[in-house]
Amino acid sequence: MVEEVMAYLPDLEADRTKWLELIESLRAVTEGKIFLETSRARVTLALSLHHERLASQASDPAEALKSAQTASDLLSDLQVETYSSMSRREKTEFLLEQMRLLVLVANMKTEVGKSQEGEAEWIKVRVGGRKVNEGFLKEAENEDLKLKYYELMIKYALHNASYLDAAKHYYKVWETPSIKAETEGRGRSTLEYIVYYVVLASHSNEQSDMLHRLYNDPELAKIDLQYNLTKCFVTRELMRWPGIEGLYGAQLRETSVFDRTKDGDKRWEDLHMRVIEHIG
Repeated sequence: MVEEVMAYLPDLEADRTKWLELIESLRAVTEGKIFLETSRARVTLALSLHHERLASQASDPAEALKSAQTASDLLSDLQVETYSSMSRREKTEFLLEQMRLLVLVANMKTEVGKSQEGEAEWIKVRVGGRKVNEGFLKEAENEDLKLKYYELMIKYALHNASYLDAAKHYYKVWETPSIKAETEGRGRSTLEYIVYYVVLASHSNEQSDMLHRLYNDPELAKIDLQYNLTKCFVTRELMRWPGIEGLYGAQLRETSVFDRTKDGDKRWEDLHMRVIEHIG
C-alpha cells in the first residue's frame, strides 16, 4: 500500500503543498515499522532534497543554512546501515548523501562565520566514512560510488590539513580504471594532486614509501613539473627554498592547491616548511 501511494508523488510535484502533505503522511505511517524502513528512507530522502532545494533558492544566508540544516538532519536521522531490507548499494548511496549534506552544512556555517559550529558536521562526516565498506567500492559496478566516497573523504582530509590522507585518497581515485585511462584529463590532474599532497605531508615512513613509489611510477615521468618536484624530495641533496620557488613557484601558484586564497597561501607556507625540513 505504501509503495502504491509513493507512486503518486511525482504527479504531485507541481503542487508542493499537497506533495508535502503526502510526504509527511507517509513518514507518519512508516515511522517505527521495521518492514517499512526502506520506504521511509526513500520518502525522507525526497523530503531532504526538497529542503536542500529551498536552501539553494534562498537569498538570505541564514535561511539557506536553516534549510540545509533541516535537509541534513532529516537524512542523518536514518540509521540505514542497520536496515536489513535495503540493498548494499542503496545503503551506500544513502550514507554518501548523508556525508555530502554534512559537508554542505559545514561549509555554509564557515561562510556565515560559524565555522566552530560546523565542526560537529565534520565529526559526523568522519563517522559516516567509517560506515562505508571500501571493499564494496572496489567492485567495478560501484565505481561511481567509489569516486563520490573519495571526493568526500578528500574534503574531510583537507579540512583537517591531513595531507597524507588526502594523497592516499587521491591515489585510490587514480587507481580507478576509468580515471587512469584519462591520461590528459582526470587521470593527469589526479596524479598531480597526489604529488602535491604527498610532498606537503610531514615526513614519516608511510609518506616516504608513498613518495618513492610515486617517483618510480612511469606515469609520473610524463608530467615534467610534478616529476621534478618529486625528485627534489626523494634525492638526498640540499634543497633551498629560493631555488624551489624560482623553478616551480609561478606554475604551482596557478594550481587550485597553491592558489592565492587563504587555504592556498597556507599550503604554500607548508610547502616552504617541508623544503626547510628536507634541508635539515
